Amino acid sequence: MTTTVEIPTIVTDRLRLRAPRQSDFDAYAAFRAGERSVFIGGPSTSREAYLRLGLETALWLFRGYGSLIIALRSDDQPIGLAGFYHHADWDGPEIGWALFDGQEGHGYASEAARALLTYAFEDLGWTHVECSASEENTRSVAMIQRLGAERIPSASDIARFQFQQGLAA
Repeated sequence: MTTTVEIPTIVTDRLRLRAPRQSDFDAYAAFRAGERSVFIGGPSTSREAYLRLGLETALWLFRGYGSLIIALRSDDQPIGLAGFYHHADWDGPEIGWALFDGQEGHGYASEAARALLTYAFEDLGWTHVECSASEENTRSVAMIQRLGAERIPSASDIARFQFQQGLAA
């Protein structure tokens, strides 16, 4: 018996959100080894990064959604990772993103997040998507709010938000 999983490619004006490839690993591992990964559990060794990328890719099999590489349309260079996760103790899926070193400040994260929210609401039929960020990660918190998420209660120092279908920017 064979199981086939279809991972979508989502294209925006400047970006291509696509399935991770082995050729993306060096850029991903460099990101996971650096300080920019601190808000998503890093820094990590190369081995830990390899296992993490495998886990994020495997979510497509387990849940029907998962992570995608954010690549530039112009040259397919991997510049980050974005997608959906599902924490065991949450009621629904969470959207998340991370840009690799040198890619911040160009609007790539918000462009990828908007495309993923459209995919969630229009293609997957979801009515809401949660999002979280450390209160210390002020740039992510501000972006989440600009995208139209509403803050929801949290019992920790992690800010939790929810995007509602029809209300996200």
